[in-house]
Amino acid sequence: MMHQYTQLLLALALFSINTLVSAQQNTGCPQAEARTANGEIFVFREHEFENGTHDLVISKLDQSDIKRVTYSGKARLEKRGTCIYKALAIAQGGDWGWHLAWTFNEKAGVFYSRMDGVAWVSTPPKRIGEGTADALKFELKNEQVTLLGYTSQTSQSAIFSFTSDDEGRNW
Repeated sequence: MMHQYTQLLLALALFSINTLVSAQQNTGCPQAEARTANGEIFVFREHEFENGTHDLVISKLDQSDIKRVTYSGKARLEKRGTCIYKALAIAQGGDWGWHLAWTFNEKAGVFYSRMDGVAWVSTPPKRIGEGTADALKFELKNEQVTLLGYTSQTSQSAIFSFTSDDEGRNW
């Protein structure tokens, strides 16, 4: 009896892991995660809407409660089957909301937006640089926000950095 119970638990655990992985791989495109102070995980990712357009969204890890960040209405790049967005970064900004950054696959530029975590309204995206990166990362210290760009997810040396001394309002 105990052996059957153990097998059932193992099967349920494997099912849960597979469900979690497939839920995260919605479009097969890059995504970024952030954990809130109370342990909730939010995901910043490219999302395909019913009309076939792709834009950036924030959602809980289980993909519930989707909040749209961008409204470009771009179709996925069919010619190569690639994602529109190349690198994404998210970080919680104090108790007011989120820092968000991204780069595109087809054009140079580093873009930034702040999103209110209560009304879920984002500021218009700002182009804060001309570079491009394969990975982005935020570093936060008091009101200072630094966005670092890397050539890969495993790279240790940043190829660029942008700093804001007022929680991302100005760069």
